[in-house]
Amino acid sequence: QFDIPSMPAESKGQAIREYLAASARYLLENPFYVTGDLQLEKTERTRIAALMDTSGVPDTIVLRFGVMLERAEGKVWPTTIPLMAKPNDNEFDMGMASTVNLGDPVALLHTSKDRLWCYVQTENFTCWIPSSAVAFGKLATLRELADRSMPLVAVGDKVPVYGNPDDPAAIGYLNMGSYLPIRSIGNAFCEVLVPGRGTGGDLVVKRGYVRRGSDVSVGFLPFTIRNVYDRLFILYGSRYGWGGMYDSRDCSAYVMDVFRCFNIRLPRNSQSQGKVGTRII
Repeated sequence: QFDIPSMPAESKGQAIREYLAASARYLLENPFYVTGDLQLEKTERTRIAALMDTSGVPDTIVLRFGVMLERAEGKVWPTTIPLMAKPNDNEFDMGMASTVNLGDPVALLHTSKDRLWCYVQTENFTCWIPSSAVAFGKLATLRELADRSMPLVAVGDKVPVYGNPDDPAAIGYLNMGSYLPIRSIGNAFCEVLVPGRGTGGDLVVKRGYVRRGSDVSVGFLPFTIRNVYDRLFILYGSRYGWGGMYDSRDCSAYVMDVFRCFNIRLPRNSQSQGKVGTRII
């Protein structure tokens, strides 16, 4: 688990360089299918690996801190091309790491050679995300947007956030367990702080609005068995999405999102999740 706002200003690059190099080798040495029994060509795998620019990771990484402007797929490799391990295995894109949600803080570890992808540390995993989905700026701005002292928490699935109370279309949505700091509470809307990109491209704080009638909670929910059951069954019947495919969630993300409603931050994978609790059965 990483508390992004409290991370040191610098990080050692060797471990990141070695991890990315191993990931690039795996991509180059193994066949992947993009649809049906059609394999991804070696030249394309070589191009993706080159984009990772592993030799460009410095020995000392000077971290930049940012906040997600939208929900995005976190990828193992910097590509939107689906990469299946077996023919016709379209439910399992091996390039999916997990999703990163609107408002999530991240630390920049590396950038792809074409600058279109950022390799980031989230609170519990690393992944490639599109550069357009995140804004980086001052640490003080990130801390303001990551403040949990008075959060508006999404306790349902896909809660819309509006740029103006009168806007018919949302500027984004909060996934279950995500939150935004509250600025004020009205009868119809809560005014919240949302991340944005300023004129110079840096991270700025903007205002957003969430309807009071949405499935939200002022503050994190009390951790009770009844509340846990309620959150679990809100997602009952939702489509399974390996690593966040189809804008959904897989089994461990399901557990992780539910417990985020109570400000309990669990690891990303089920094996690690099983080690952090107290055995009661």
